[in-house]
Parts: sequence; C-alpha cells; structure tokens
Amino acid sequence: MNYNIKLFLLLGMVLLVSNCADNEPDLQKDVDDITTTADITPYGGNLQVIDESGNIITLTFPPGALTDTFSVTLTILGTHMDLPIQTQHIRALEILPYDLSLYKAASISVKYSNAPDGIEKAALYRMHPDNRITPLGELNQDKTGSTVAARTLTMGKFAEGEMTLDQLNNQFSLLLSSLDISWKKGIDQPALQESQVTFDCSDYKDAWDNWQDVISGMLSFFQMRIILGYYDNLPAGGNTLDDDFDRLCENIAGKAISEVLDMGQPQDPCCRDYTHTIASMVETMMMLGCDQSAVSDRLSDRFNKVLNDCQSIITITSTMDIQAGGFVVETTGAFPITVLEEDESGTASVEGNGTLAVTGSAESEHCVNTVGGSTLTDVSGTRDAAYTYELEIVTEQDALLTSVCPDRTIETPLVGSGSRTVTLSVANGFMVTIEETIPEGSFTMDISLINPYTSMPGSK
Repeated sequence: MNYNIKLFLLLGMVLLVSNCADNEPDLQKDVDDITTTADITPYGGNLQVIDESGNIITLTFPPGALTDTFSVTLTILGTHMDLPIQTQHIRALEILPYDLSLYKAASISVKYSNAPDGIEKAALYRMHPDNRITPLGELNQDKTGSTVAARTLTMGKFAEGEMTLDQLNNQFSLLLSSLDISWKKGIDQPALQESQVTFDCSDYKDAWDNWQDVISGMLSFFQMRIILGYYDNLPAGGNTLDDDFDRLCENIAGKAISEVLDMGQPQDPCCRDYTHTIASMVETMMMLGCDQSAVSDRLSDRFNKVLNDCQSIITITSTMDIQAGGFVVETTGAFPITVLEEDESGTASVEGNGTLAVTGSAESEHCVNTVGGSTLTDVSGTRDAAYTYELEIVTEQDALLTSVCPDRTIETPLVGSGSRTVTLSVANGFMVTIEETIPEGSFTMDISLINPYTSMPGSK
C-alpha cells in the first residue's frame, strides 16, 4: 500500500479539540432555508452562508475548476431530515446546479461558532437518493479544532455530523452493495473488451468523476475507522488498514479504470474531457500506489497514446507580399508547446521552440528568383485558469534569395529577427491573424493553437 497516504490518515487522528458547544441549533425544528447565489468564473470564487447558530458554511471553487462562468447556489435546508448520523451540528446543505462539471474539486468547510465536543469525529457527507450517505474526500480540520472541511467533484445534497462505528460500518457496507463490489481478496476482473459504441466526450469525465467520489469517500471511511478505533479492535475476519488499501486498489480503482477504458475512445481522442479523464486516472493510480499489472499497463498504453497524439501544437503561417517585383515570401510550420506545472492561481508557464520553413519567389524578366531557408522560433508565456494563453513569439530568420541569371547567380541573405505578443483564448477560438502594412506591400501572420486543453502529467 502507499504508506504516505496511510501516514496522512493516521495524522488525521491528531486533532485539537475546543470547548463544548452551547449554541447548537434545534435540528428537529423546521425553519426557513438560508440561501445565497453567486457567479463563479474559471478563476474561482466562493459562496458563504451563516446558519441560525452562527456556524459559517463556505463553498470554495479553486482556479481552473470551471471552464466558464456559472451561477451557483448554496442553501442551508431548513427542513428536518432523519439521517443515520448520531450527532449533527448543522442542517443539511444543497448545492445547485447538480450537473455542474468540475475540473478541480470544490471545498466545503464548516466553521463552528462553538467547536463541538468530539469534533475529531465530525465529517461531511454526500447524501444519496437511496438514503445512503458517504463521507467526502480529503477530510481535515484546522489546528484550532473549530473547522471541518472536505472536497467534492459533484454537487447535490450534503450533511455533517458524528457517526458511531456501527453507523459508519453500515454505510460502508451499503456503498459496496450499491456498487455490487465484494470486499474479498482476489476478485477476478472481467475480460477486457472495449465498447463498439461511440460515447460523447463528456461521458468519460462523468463516469470517472463518479468513481473519483467513491475512491475519495473510501479513503475517508478508512480515516474515520482509524479515529473510531476500528483497526485497533478488529472483529473476527476484519480487514486491517493494509488489507483495506489492497481491496481499494483491486476491487474499486481497478474496476473504475477498466470501466472507463472499456468505453473505448471518443471520435475526437483529443477532446478536453477525455484527455482530462485519462490524466486524472493516471494521477489517482499514482496517488494510491496501486500496482495492478493488467489495468495499469492498459491505462499506461492509453496515456502514452494521448501524449503522442494530443500534444498542444502551435501553428504559424506568414506571408510577406511586396507588390513591386512580385516578391512573395511565405513562412510556415508547426511545433509542440509544453504547459508546465501550474501554480495555486491556475497559471502555468508555457514554452516551446521549433523551426519554420521559408519559401518564396520574385518576378524578374531575365532571372529566376527563389527564396529558401528557415526561421528559428521560440515561444514562451503563460496560460491561466480560463485557458487564455499570453505568448511571446520570437523569430530569427536565416534565408537566402537566389537569383539565377543567364550570366551569373546572385545570392542575397534575408536575415532578421523580431518578436510578437499574442493572446489565444476561447474568445478568439485560439486563433489570431495579424495584418500589417509594410513599404510597398503587406504582411499577414496567422497563429493558432491545436489541442489547447491538453495538459497531461509527464508531458513536460
């Protein structure tokens, strides 16, 4: 198993507990909903509501979570709900719209007005239509013991509170039953057979997002079992923490990867949701430390194919047309650019270099005039959370005008350098045209970006 994750879960037990709460709401009583709505952009944002007891609930979207601006609503539901939770400190929550597609997980946090006794057992849960609840992933608390937080990739209804060990184990069993998954060792994976049906690009991400929530929920189940002492007093036939990690890799992560890969490839194998899904699956398997030969090898093959076929490519075509003498020079070419690891704001560095071909001709009554050579090109800049590329393109031309005349051949160097700054984004379709007037002619440059959303781990 991955002992870094195990250490993380064990550290989750070391929580500082504050004073007992003396101002908790009467959750048996129905009250009005408390709601707020905000527009969230690709650069991130948050919503915040405060319940009748002063508890602060915050929903935070990191930069890059959304591809466009969406209206999001966060509501504290005033209607009482009977949930399999021993102690609740806040009412249930709802986040709309349900079909919001996230590329990075959102965070839900609860800052208690008075930290409850036993806060180390508090968690945030996703509520399912069949009356199941599962803990959200990446459960954590701040050092003061007054805040509990977790992450989610899907919207919906959520709850908070403290479960008993029996309640927790019952919900664990219900989750496995809903997935038709055994928690025994050595489950045979079904034969690999890719679907002949063509799926929409978003279908791959939707399928994998659901599995990611399951996997992160399982990790939180393990964390809560540690806190409640389950692994210290194992029942007869119970799994150790190492056993549970093995089952997570074998019976859930392996099954999830296989199901997504069995969908085959979309008609456009470089579409954003598909490449994002392949990258996310690789990252998850690495994070879990899962080593399942058949599944891992198959995923690695698909990952390498995406890397090879779906690199971000910049294409540059320019034409210099000098009407006097019919002098026309064209510069064309394409080469990959690399998007380096992004920072917390969702901004990443971009770099790349390549060679463009220079060709051309010039009219002459007695001579044959041709142009040949190359232009070395360097691209550098940034890409932000909204996939807006700000690029500087530096060129250095090394070409030659060759004039073959009846009595002699003349070679004239055509050298020079320059730089241009361009913005490529969704707004201009990742394509820009530069038109300039030059002495006795014109200059046009077309710059475009192919596969702008491909940002894969290992692609540096």
